[in-house]
This record gives sequence, C-alpha cells and structure tokens, in this order.
Amino acid sequence: MGLSAYEDLGELKSPKEIIVNSLSEFIELVTNDNYKNSYFRGEPAPYDSIIASAFRTEYKGFGSNEEYPFLKMKEEYRREVWNSINEETKKNFLGFCQHHGLPTNLIDFSNSPLVSLYFACQNDRDNDSEYGYIYLIKNRCIDITEIFNKGLNNNILEIISSDCEEAVQAFYQLLKEFEKENEKAFYDCFKELVDDYKYVFYDKSPFDSFLCWDSIPESEREINLPEYQDYKKVLNSDNRWSVIFENDSLSHEIDRGNYEQHVVYIYFFFLRLFIKQMIKNKMYNPWFDGLPLMVYKPIFAFNRGIHQESLFIYQNYLSYKEEVYDSHILSLQRIWPDEIIVVKNKNKILHDLDFIGINEKYIYNDFDSIARYIKSKY
Repeated sequence: MGLSAYEDLGELKSPKEIIVNSLSEFIELVTNDNYKNSYFRGEPAPYDSIIASAFRTEYKGFGSNEEYPFLKMKEEYRREVWNSINEETKKNFLGFCQHHGLPTNLIDFSNSPLVSLYFACQNDRDNDSEYGYIYLIKNRCIDITEIFNKGLNNNILEIISSDCEEAVQAFYQLLKEFEKENEKAFYDCFKELVDDYKYVFYDKSPFDSFLCWDSIPESEREINLPEYQDYKKVLNSDNRWSVIFENDSLSHEIDRGNYEQHVVYIYFFFLRLFIKQMIKNKMYNPWFDGLPLMVYKPIFAFNRGIHQESLFIYQNYLSYKEEVYDSHILSLQRIWPDEIIVVKNKNKILHDLDFIGINEKYIYNDFDSIARYIKSKY
C-alpha cells in the first residue's frame, strides 16, 4: 500500500500515486498535457473509496433494512425553496441540493486543480493527516447534463431501462459518442457488465428466456466477451445476441449505427435487460460497474459554484427491498480514480495559495466566509 488508502480490488488496480511537496511542483505537474480535461477532487485525509453523501454513512450493503431517505429530503427541500429560486436553478436542482448540504448521489469534483489543492490542504476534524489527497478522473465520462436539462433527472439506471423513448434515445446517443472517443474504455465497461451478469445470475444465461437450448450445444450457452482486438467482429457475427434486442420493445426505435458501432447497440440492450432483471428479481449485487462514469455540469447561478468551477460525478445506484430476507439492497457504481496526487507541506502550500488568491474568501465568496477570512489574518 502507498500513502493513499487504496488497494487492488480484483481487476480494479490501486491508482498511481504522485507526491508533490510545493505549489510550484504541483503547478508544473498539472500543466502537463496528460491532465488536460481531467476532473479533480481534493480531500484532507486518505479514504479508501469515493462515495456520494447519500450513501456514505448509511451504506451497509446486504442486511440493512432501511433505505436512507435522501430522495424524500430532496422533495421536501424542493417544496420549501421552489418559489424562491430561478428557472436555471430549478433545471439544475439536484446540483443545488448538493451545494447546500443535502445528501445526494452526486460527488463534488472541480475543473480547477488549484481549487482541489485548496481542499486537500485543509485540516480534517476526524483524521489528523499530515498529507492531502487529490483524486483525478481523466476525461472518460459520459456527460449527462443535457439529459438533466430535459427534466429527465430521476435515477439514470431506471431511465435507461424505461420505456421513455426520448430518454432512452438521448442516452443511447451519448453511449455512441463515448464509444467513438473511448473504444477501449467502452470495451472494459462491456466486459464488466458481462462479468456482473455472470456473478449475479450465475446459473442463468441472458439468452435463456429467448432460445430453445435443445438445439444449441452446451459449449455455446455461456456468455463470454471475446478479447478486445476481436470482439467487434465476433459479436457482429454471433446471432445469439440478437435475441436480446429483438425482444425489447424499443429496439426498432433505436438506430443500430454502422458496423463499427453495432456493438454499442448490443451493449445497450444487454444493459437494459440486466437492469430490468436486477429490479424484477431483487438480486443482490453490491457493485454496478458495467457502465461508464457519468459527469453532470450544471450552470451555476451562485458564486460558490462558479468560483469552485464545480461539476459532479453522478454515482449510479439501484435500491430496492430483497423479499426473501426482507433486506434493503443498495447496488453502487464504484468511482475509482485514475491517479492520486499526495500533497505534503499542506500549511506552506495553503499560504502560497492565499498569495495567488485561492483562499476561503474566493472559494466560498459569501459574507460569512469573507468575514472568517479577514478575521484569520489578524
């Protein structure tokens, strides 16, 4: 284990760690083109996972009988403030809730490495760590902002598996764009989805409901994804997959695309099938990793969001009651960083950040924060 709390978890390998000792070292590092379009999250202490506030303290996995009522909190907050906020804020209400301390399934990130460095250099009340940590996610995300702007801001997994053609079409187009720009990352998601299906439905093939197994050799019944270099050719010639989308009510409404992107079509309807079967059968699966990370970039009408260059990683989840054991099940998408910057000499770096204008006054930009900043100078 390095200085962070991350360890290998199966195919999820411990992220690369880079140590910086000064502000100048940090600036030299992040101005490298390798970090172009990356997203940054600063933490003052090491954590072994990145989990949204809605799931952080209450997440107990299998065996917990109560769902954390963050959706009820959001609805009550909406009733209290709806008439006092503008139309742009209403469209981005989930982000507004997050910024005002309500638990949500959003995770704060920033486009600004310096803002994240400021947060990494703070003192943590519960963990007196001498180091700060900045978690980086490189630009391998689907931007779901436009889906939210259409008012389709319910649970994204439920939207994907729904019969709402507008929402399904919108997400499918985003998937096609993602695969075009991130072919290997898309393949990795597909493979993870296949592995998740085999883990959850270990005694069942996704083809079971549609095919007569008497006419198919046993060796062909198991679902496997070919190696990356061959998988498009193999999948496009494997007729078994076609029964999944042919039995989906929306398959004829979705454009299959060209030969190269037909795998997106197959993946998408396999994903819909998996989500539907998870919900219908109330299956236990602690992680839901077979889809790309999703980023949400609302337009902020308040200074704090603007100054922090805020954006959010949307943590996908399924939540339902398992009937046999009467237990609540929460299945989460894991947010796994690509790299971790470990920050030493936090106090000195905070001092240098203040000199270039990155401080509490700038970060929060409200009357109370400005007053605290002035008081701290004397």
